[in-house]
Amino acid sequence: MILAKYQWIEGDQAFSELCQHFSFLNWVVLDTEFVRERTYYPGVGLLQFSDNEHCYLVDPLSISHWQPLVELLKSDITWVMHACSEDLDVLHHLTKATPKCIFDTQVAAGFLGMGESLGYAALVKEMLQIDLDKSHSRTNWLARPLSEQQLCYAVNDVCYLAKLWLDLNERLLQRNFNDFFKEDMQKLSEWKEVDPELAYKKIKMAWSLQSQMEIAQLQALASWREKKSRILDRVKKHILEDEQLIALSKLNTPTSTQELLSLNILNERKIKQYGTEIVNELNQLDITQSNAVIPVRIIDLPGAKKTLNLWKLKAQKVAQSHGIPERILFSQRSLQSLYKYKQGLSKVCSTAWTDWRLKLLESELV
Repeated sequence: MILAKYQWIEGDQAFSELCQHFSFLNWVVLDTEFVRERTYYPGVGLLQFSDNEHCYLVDPLSISHWQPLVELLKSDITWVMHACSEDLDVLHHLTKATPKCIFDTQVAAGFLGMGESLGYAALVKEMLQIDLDKSHSRTNWLARPLSEQQLCYAVNDVCYLAKLWLDLNERLLQRNFNDFFKEDMQKLSEWKEVDPELAYKKIKMAWSLQSQMEIAQLQALASWREKKSRILDRVKKHILEDEQLIALSKLNTPTSTQELLSLNILNERKIKQYGTEIVNELNQLDITQSNAVIPVRIIDLPGAKKTLNLWKLKAQKVAQSHGIPERILFSQRSLQSLYKYKQGLSKVCSTAWTDWRLKLLESELV
């Protein structure tokens, strides 16, 4: 059952008028529905908006002019979303822009001790005692027409979100967490598309490589795959698997597709599709121009485990003294990132280390 009235928006004119209406508001609730099973980019099927009085369902398949939304995203309007990372990806895909001001209700709930990465339905149940039907979460949102049940699901994703954010915002102010929260939201608003030259850092087995040549080859191959996935709009693993990239990086550079096939890493179909490009990519590589660094595992660093355990205990005490949930203040991964940075093993530190966290913890973590 739909518990809020909604207006169906299609066509550039109606969408422009809706954006004009939003331009007079201080905040707007936003959610997106998309399909992304075989493609690199999301196939956007629906945009849902709410201003707390009305809900609007926008058909993106009918929109060709996104500039009105771009202008809103660049304005001082606060965009209220839940677990917004994928929504930001959708917005960037549609508009090449992301919101200047964000309020993520999942992050806010975490600050208030409601649990780590709490789902939308769970948060609605926790705060409003309402059970949501999530049976349509795997819907093909690109199909038309959408059923009334699908539209109900989509509307509920924003009509309750408006109620949640008003309450959560007030609670953050009462707990004096608002400044901390705003810093984290500012980091979210700085969303950037993956740099192909850094794509190799996402490959888990990169630590197993043994030389600068091997890591340079992985960087080149991962960058090529990232770009190829975008061009073809295909999931990266459907181009080449991570394990295949690692295996190719560990071997001497093949000089032909026949030699590449003889390595028994790629099948004939993959060789036919991508073999020439892979061979060219590896043979054109200038190792002196590569800035790739072999990742270091914490377990391979003498004394690291002892130091990190001590840091964890100190961080837990800081979290307790300030009434901040531990998982909001730090994580094992963020502590490891800081350790590597302090040891000179990494040129950058985790983006989790916003100013407020460093101010609370840095003097303790020495």
